[in-house]
Amino acid sequence: MNDAEISRKLALAIGYAPEDLMQNLDGGISVRRSESPQGYAVPGWYRFDYRDGETIWPIVERFNCSPRLDQYQRWVAGKYPYIYADTAAKAVALAVIKAH
Repeated sequence: MNDAEISRKLALAIGYAPEDLMQNLDGGISVRRSESPQGYAVPGWYRFDYRDGETIWPIVERFNCSPRLDQYQRWVAGKYPYIYADTAAKAVALAVIKAH
């Protein structure tokens, strides 16, 4: 799975409807929100990228899915069987996708 596919599947897993997702010209994903995130003036389309800290860390808190490093320096998240990834954000995103 590439990064855009992970972001798309994560958005669907956390409750966005398929019609609220749009692929950007650069291959990324945007989501339509009825409320504006902090720092934005109006509701509308917002970039959704699991690699962005403002996207992934609220998901970590909401789903209680804190990543950690194992003894082999791989990021681990989720419940057994665990998800292993090369970054903390990717481990969390894949764990939430798997759980939902």
